[in-house]
Amino acid sequence: MTDIEYQDRGCNLHPSCLACPLARCQYDEPAYQRASARQNERERKVRALIDDGLTPNEIADHLGISIRTVYRALEGMAA
Repeated sequence: MTDIEYQDRGCNLHPSCLACPLARCQYDEPAYQRASARQNERERKVRALIDDGLTPNEIADHLGISIRTVYRALEGMAA
């Protein structure tokens, strides 16, 4: 038997993978992977526009997203 160090950090849905109530992990779902890629790309665009000096309202207008989505992206960048 091999010793493996595993830190069960869970995800945004449940704090523990080993005690998660989901029948299938969200990370195993293709739709989750696509959504995650879109979110990462949106965060990258928001960061670039912030670096260019745009305000959150201007970013929302430029990207065609809500101001709340801009703030979520900013929160995601801080984490």
